[in-house]
Amino acid sequence: MDEKREALKRQDAFYETIRAELEADHFGKWAVVCEENLVGVYDSNPEASVVILKLAPRQACLLKRIGYDFITSHPFVRVSSATVRDL
Repeated sequence: MDEKREALKRQDAFYETIRAELEADHFGKWAVVCEENLVGVYDSNPEASVVILKLAPRQACLLKRIGYDFITSHPFVRVSSATVRDL
């Protein structure tokens, strides 16, 4: 479990390096980061979740709503849904 937490920390650190660009171009959409790469940006959480499940069912990937703060986690997927600015 510690290995997956460390992997999520690396995914989150990578996300922070591209956060400003994503917020400027894709605010409110969902980003999938896996193995410190941006897999893609998706319109909905279910759409992004399907991509993660197909891509890496046992791998730690980050699923984050762009422009929102992290509020909850899962051992395999991290999801955010608390807004940081008014829409």
